[in-house]
Amino acid sequence: MDLGDCYTAVYGDAIARYRRSFGQEVTALTGTNEQGLQPGGSARLRAAWTELDLGYSSFVSTAGPDHETCLLELFQRIERSRFVSKAQFSGAFCPLCETSSNTGTCSDCGGPVQSFTDHCYVFRLFDFQEKLIGFYQDNPDFVLPRTRMNEVVSQVRAGLQNICISRPSGSSGIRIPGKDNQAFTAWFSGLAGYLTGSGFPNAAENARVWPADVQLIGKQALRIHAIYWPALLMAASLEPPLHIVCHGTWEPDLQSAYLAGRQSVPQAEITAVLPADYIKYFLLREMPFGSDASFAYEAVLDRVNGDLATEFMNLTSRVLKMIENYSENMVPEPGDLEAADE
Repeated sequence: MDLGDCYTAVYGDAIARYRRSFGQEVTALTGTNEQGLQPGGSARLRAAWTELDLGYSSFVSTAGPDHETCLLELFQRIERSRFVSKAQFSGAFCPLCETSSNTGTCSDCGGPVQSFTDHCYVFRLFDFQEKLIGFYQDNPDFVLPRTRMNEVVSQVRAGLQNICISRPSGSSGIRIPGKDNQAFTAWFSGLAGYLTGSGFPNAAENARVWPADVQLIGKQALRIHAIYWPALLMAASLEPPLHIVCHGTWEPDLQSAYLAGRQSVPQAEITAVLPADYIKYFLLREMPFGSDASFAYEAVLDRVNGDLATEFMNLTSRVLKMIENYSENMVPEPGDLEAADE
């Protein structure tokens, strides 16, 4: 797992802890899309979250039986609404993301694409262009920060192409029953994982936690989550999430003496040398919301020594000394609130 995966989880954990501190009931969902994941990837992710002391209510695996039930129900609802049909698709296709592209590189991962011509099940995304524009106008904070919302609106206004949600089945993927050996694409199966974690298609359980208040993503997943996902949910007569929160990218600081020439910083390397709380504080403090940031061990030391050891420790020491001197080592009852306190 790299730093970007850790950041998404740390950010989500911070939101969940904050809301629970006010007594709110919070369902925090995480998981893995097993299709294309290296063997043991799910176990390593769980171990990483444990090392970082991150909590979650449910861990969804797209290899589980509940997920297959959810995925098939979602597909059948979209099929019944007549927004999906079998057709020949021809164009550029990313073998990693299994998404189509209009350029020489994948719009999602930036990797190379391949020419692809075959029969598959096609979702009529084109039919949702005006519906999406209307949805964005009614929900201007659907994507945060606003700069990412502007990107999404521009992409939709420029025109939408129909998209494949299946491919000829190979050795991986969940097959569509009775559909000529077709398997769902990895990205479509991955999106359905959010509904699996909410209890769908169990109506009572699903209604308790869906639509999600917040879905956290990295910016490379913006198109799939902010365009494809709400359109698919609309086609299935389901509500989109309330907010898609899109964070930036972490890159190694090549000026760092420890990271010269590195392309990434593995989570296991960081947790092996730094306490979990130091890592989490640095990630949340260092990256301005929505922007990109660089990681360097030297920067972590500066944050820990400057913010935690100096400022917060000094504040804590002073407060505890005042309680000792003036309140007999007991936390005093608060006085009447003044206007500034309110």
